[in-house]
Amino acid sequence: MAQRGQPVKLTNKMGNTGPPGQRGRDSRRYINLAVLDLHGYTTHDGWKKFGEFIHDCEHSQFKFARVITGQGIMKNEFSHWVDNNPYLRNHKLENTNGSYIVKFKKRFGMRK
Repeated sequence: MAQRGQPVKLTNKMGNTGPPGQRGRDSRRYINLAVLDLHGYTTHDGWKKFGEFIHDCEHSQFKFARVITGQGIMKNEFSHWVDNNPYLRNHKLENTNGSYIVKFKKRFGMRK
């Protein structure tokens, strides 16, 4: 788990997550994935960290990101964060019920 003030984990491989019976097709879909864990942040600090993270991921040409919010207030606010971010297309709540997969918009001429 990322602690406050430590760098965010950016990775090109997702690894095995979730229960063994649920590691099938869905986990192979997200090959190019960055991860942000917002546990331990207040809602406002988490929102600022999320904005910085999405900006960094967009410029690093990630297609997907996993954002772990937990099941508290941030989970309720997260949809608004995604809707108001110009880099993001949509989001999907994962089976863990405390993390989301967000998808970036395509930037024509910028991606390889």
